[in-house]
Amino acid sequence: IFFQAAMVIGVAFPDALGDASVGKRTLVVRLGAGAGRAYLGWILYAVPFMLLDAASMSVLRASGATRTPMLFAIVANIVNVVGNYAFIFGKFGAPAMGVAGSGLATSIAMGLEATLMTAWLFTRHARIRLAMRSFIFVTRDSIRRLLSVALPAATEPVLLQIGFLLFIRMLAELGPGQLAAHRVAVTIEHAQ
Repeated sequence: IFFQAAMVIGVAFPDALGDASVGKRTLVVRLGAGAGRAYLGWILYAVPFMLLDAASMSVLRASGATRTPMLFAIVANIVNVVGNYAFIFGKFGAPAMGVAGSGLATSIAMGLEATLMTAWLFTRHARIRLAMRSFIFVTRDSIRRLLSVALPAATEPVLLQIGFLLFIRMLAELGPGQLAAHRVAVTIEHAQ
């Protein structure tokens, strides 16, 4: 629910997300604000697919089927690369959209991956198989039990991400050089 709310807010008020995440004074924001908003506008439509993809991928991997998600991810990445080329530069009859085209292509790839991954769970090939009839058993009590576990579990990562956003905003206020230096340091730290 949190991510859907963020998506709606982001689509309706893209400036609010940009301002909240990095601040207005940064050179990066001033130079790329329009392009960033255009990209973010398309990516936010993919949020429900990202959630569906994450859930489906978790089920597949938990069942021991790690190859299937990898294959679907490869297909999605190929679609993303070809789509980026097409929509950024206007190739294959697609409109030349620049940075917004990258967001559109990425959203399409994410939607495709989520659809493939979820559809696979309904086939006889899946180790854990979903059936439409199992959704009949969704009751208020089952939703209440799910939320009693899911909401507390979701609170920690949401608060962590809010903390990261606030920290990045503070760094951005120091200037683009300091923000870039921090990003380099984090990349080096994670490479070890």
